[in-house]
Amino acid sequence: YSEGKGWVPIGDENSKFRGSFNGNGYSITGLTIDKPETDYIGLFGYTEGATIENVALEDINVNGGDYTGGLVGKTSNSTIIKDSYATGSVTSEGSRTGGLVGSAYSSTITNSYATGEVTSTGDYTGGLVGRASESTITNSYATGAVTDKGNYVKYVGGLVGEAENLTIENSYATGSVVRGTGNYTGGLVGRASGSTITNSYATGEVTSTGNFTGGLVGSAVSSTTITNSYWDTETTRQTKSAGGEGVIGKITEEMKKQITYKGWDFENTWEIEEGQSYPTLKNIAN
Repeated sequence: YSEGKGWVPIGDENSKFRGSFNGNGYSITGLTIDKPETDYIGLFGYTEGATIENVALEDINVNGGDYTGGLVGKTSNSTIIKDSYATGSVTSEGSRTGGLVGSAYSSTITNSYATGEVTSTGDYTGGLVGRASESTITNSYATGAVTDKGNYVKYVGGLVGEAENLTIENSYATGSVVRGTGNYTGGLVGRASGSTITNSYATGEVTSTGNFTGGLVGSAVSSTTITNSYWDTETTRQTKSAGGEGVIGKITEEMKKQITYKGWDFENTWEIEEGQSYPTLKNIAN
């Protein structure tokens, strides 16, 4: 710990964490970092080719600059994150801010989630990951409110702010997405470029006065393909979404019925309390 500023992140731009860390399911409670003028902030600041698994972060309070996440500020070069989660709040005075990871490049996130509020004043803000590129997110979710208080900032999403060449599968976001006058705002993803989204959904209220706002995705470009994915037209308060025919808006009543979710695996991956709840992931805490 540093005097008055809380935890000193493991790894930074000059000395990246390249090892393996297994939390063995033990909880790290009350992680506190208050370094709004410092980049690469999280339990880990910057990872490269690392493996991080079974890490449970409870009731965190993380405040950083660019590249701020509850678990990792920035991941790169085949970093693997699995079976991990963060609860609590993440705040950033910069760009690339996420409840679990600030920025994910060439990385894999599996069976992981974030439930805390994410607040930023810069571009690329997401409930799970602020910006993700050349990466994969599967069986993961975010439930915290995502708020970007900056003027004219871009790329805000309930799960991911901006997705570039990203694969998202079996994932969802339920937190509200609130931003001001900037562009690219979505219940799941703000902007998707060259990406694939399959069997995913969003339900949180989406609020923005900027361009490219959607219930599931704000903007989908560069051959982005979205299949069997849904948004709640009532709770998101959005009547449209980018992404083509594979993005389907449904009222709340329909969103709580298994029959709505064409092609979804309710034997091994998903479960639903018929008529009472949205689908949840079987092999991950909810």
